[in-house]
Amino acid sequence: MRNIIYGLVISIGVYILIGLITFLITREFSLETIKMIAFGVALVLFISAFPLYKTVYHGSRIANPTYTTYTPPDEHHQQKLQNDYESSLKKPQNNLGGILVWTATLIIVFTILLTVLF
Repeated sequence: MRNIIYGLVISIGVYILIGLITFLITREFSLETIKMIAFGVALVLFISAFPLYKTVYHGSRIANPTYTTYTPPDEHHQQKLQNDYESSLKKPQNNLGGILVWTATLIIVFTILLTVLF
């Protein structure tokens, strides 16, 4: 719920900032220009929300697989994996990606509403 509220505040702020910049540059309040720029900002936010380095890394690993031999399970290794998993559960989650996705989604919804209404 907090991500949605942050996304709403940021998307409204983006629209206000785009409106001010457009008014300062063109000396008129062009709704078509604001909608086009807002849609571009939403696309940039969508792209920045997803970790592309992980996609490229895992995609390259699949394209060039490395084959390893089977090693039997080891109790020390299993304990280390269990400890790593438990410590990863205790770490705080990164909410920036969720906030960016909600911001981009709300900007697109506002753009669609502006297009339909005006």
